[in-house]
Formats: sequence, C-alpha cells, structure tokens
Amino acid sequence: MKNEAIGLLFTILLISLVSAKSTCSDNSFIVSDQKEINIFSSRSINGLGIGVVKTDEVNLLRRIIADLIVDSTKLTLSNKTNSQEIELLSGKHTVNLLNATDTTATISVDGESKDITLQERDSIKDLTIVLAKSSLINGERTIEVTIGKQLITLSNYEKPYEKFTFGNTTYVVELFSASRAVNAIVIVSYCKTGDIIAPELPKKEVKNETNKTVENSTNNKDNNKTEEKNTTQISVAEVNAKNNNVSSNETNKSVGTEIEKTDNKEEAGFFKGIWKWIKNLFGF
Repeated sequence: MKNEAIGLLFTILLISLVSAKSTCSDNSFIVSDQKEINIFSSRSINGLGIGVVKTDEVNLLRRIIADLIVDSTKLTLSNKTNSQEIELLSGKHTVNLLNATDTTATISVDGESKDITLQERDSIKDLTIVLAKSSLINGERTIEVTIGKQLITLSNYEKPYEKFTFGNTTYVVELFSASRAVNAIVIVSYCKTGDIIAPELPKKEVKNETNKTVENSTNNKDNNKTEEKNTTQISVAEVNAKNNNVSSNETNKSVGTEIEKTDNKEEAGFFKGIWKWIKNLFGF
C-alpha cells in the first residue's frame, strides 16, 4: 500500500511537470502548439509530423502512455495511384503499394519491400510504418499508411517528453493526455532563437528503500540467529530438566521400594509375634 501511494504521488508530480512550460535559453519567445491525434493517424504540429501508433491509460493511477512516430506523415495509396513521394524533415522517400488484401499489404520504401499486417507497426529501411486501413471499394484496393522516422514511447510516469533536432531546429515532443486505443494529445514546442530547455524530471529515490531492505534483511537474519540460539538453550534446559526428573523419579521409586520392603518386614514380624503369643497362651 505504501509503495502504491509513493507511485501515485510520483505520477502526480510528473503530471505537474509535464504541464509546465519549456523555456528558451536566451529568454526569447517559445512557440508551442498541441493537437489531438487519432490512433494510426498523423498530424503536423508546429511543422513536425507526429503519428500515433498506440495509446493506453490507467484511470486509477492516473497513468497514460502512447507510442508515437516522430517526423511522420500519413498517405493513401491505391491500385491507380500506387506510388508516392514523401518529404519528411529527415529526408525524402518513395513509397509504393505492390499488393494488398483486407489484412496485409506489400509495401516498398526506396526499393525495399515488406509485408505489413493491418494495424501493426513494422520497419522498412530506417522508417517505422503502420498499415492503418485496407479497403476494397468498386474493385479498387485502397490503403492508408502512417510512416515516419523515429518510434518513441512517452508516458506521464517515466518519460513524458523527448527532444529531437531536425536541421537547425530542436523540438520538444510532449505527451499531454491519452485515451485507451482512441487518441492522444501531443504538444510540440521549439524556440525561434536560442536552445529549448525542457523541465527537468525528478528521479525516483531507491537508495533508501534498498538500504532499508538490506537492513531489515540483516535484522531478520540476526533475529533468526538469536531465536535459534535461544531455542537451543531452552532445548538443553528441557533435556536436563527431563533427565533430572527421570533421575529423581527413579530415586524416589527406589526409595519407595525399600520403604515398602521394610514395612512388609515389620508387618510380617508383628503378625508373627501375635501368633507366637496365642500359641503360648493356649499351649499349642
């Protein structure tokens, strides 16, 4: 229960920091914008394409997480328009649709091809690609693809933001909110002049807990040793007591036997004397 409470406080602290504004090193004006992006889609935020691959949330712990494709775009390919050139901040690429079904598509990027499964991420060349949709309308096969440079995972309890540099511009990509398997709100910020400075994240303090665990473990071992020692001493005492009781009982038994023998002898002598007196009295 204590660990869960600490985790919740840490998460709330991170949420507060994530919401904080980044700054520019020269105190110049920072450009920041946010947009809601549906899963398997991509949108441009401050000139940087952001795609959403996966989202999740845990309401009880106020935790959110999202897999994003940074420097991405979304394109539509079909039997008729099966080739398209895309221009990302990281470079230009040619994407071709070779074949497709309801659940898969064979796609090539710059001459290298691969079969991509529907709504699962994969990579071709150095790009991450997701087949968002595949449909057949009036005999024409059409697919929607989200493709981009770098796949990242952001969350409000481990890494809520990350910095990227394309050309002469450095961006801070920040996860603001997320809904499970639906969408995510992403913030992209940059400085027109100067370097962008993101808020510093706190680090979990695990040293004290580790030391405490080691200390408790050592104390438990010492206590166990003491208990074992006391148990041994008690056992010896009990054995000695038992031996003493046995010896005492045997001694008492022996004394009792001797007394009984003596009593029997005295009793026999008494009756023998009575019988002799009777014999003398009557002249037997």
